[in-house]
Amino acid sequence: MNLTLRTLSPILVALAAACGPAHAGDDPHAAHRAAMQAASGGAETRVALPDVVLRDADGRPFPLRPDSFGGRVVVVDFVFTTCTTICPALTTLMASVKRGLGERMGREVVLVSISVDPARDTPEVLRAYARRVGAGDDWIWLTGSSGDIARVLRAFGLAPGAPDDHPPLIMVGDPARDLWLRWVGVPSPATLVERARELSAQRRASPEAAVHDRPGASNDHSSASP
Repeated sequence: MNLTLRTLSPILVALAAACGPAHAGDDPHAAHRAAMQAASGGAETRVALPDVVLRDADGRPFPLRPDSFGGRVVVVDFVFTTCTTICPALTTLMASVKRGLGERMGREVVLVSISVDPARDTPEVLRAYARRVGAGDDWIWLTGSSGDIARVLRAFGLAPGAPDDHPPLIMVGDPARDLWLRWVGVPSPATLVERARELSAQRRASPEAAVHDRPGASNDHSSASP
């Protein structure tokens, strides 16, 4: 099933508005809705992070490599700031995950939103958007050149193209150990929180964890506080 923005728009608007499920006879997109609601476990995958340097919402260079995340688990989504359907729903989901993680945010887990529209989403635009949605600290917003963003999208299993055509993709991973879970759809915030906690617990218990201790504050990245 090709879950693109055009097929999912009516559903995601309903999700963002917290509407209940419709009867199949009343909702021509009921099958898509059911597929999204079934996105619970997450598919295990690997991600070969490309050797690119993106920019965060403050315009600082952000090398997309495992040690840039400070040994933390990451929750990643792909959005663009002029989107009015799928992206607000994903941003609402990420904000719920942030609340659900509580004290673990920043210390064990960081959120990352990557723009799929780098031509429009400059660092300044991302900074304003992050403030508008109340992103706060430990939620990193990234953009870059069109070529670099295309490489990033391919690495995460997305085909570069028009921003409106990107599917709803959420990743939860431990970049230092290349352990990732992938959802195409809109899983529940509780599912993402649970998986992030599990990966963080595995990391702490792993002998590899000591090799990937969080770097100093000079390598720390966070979004602009509102």
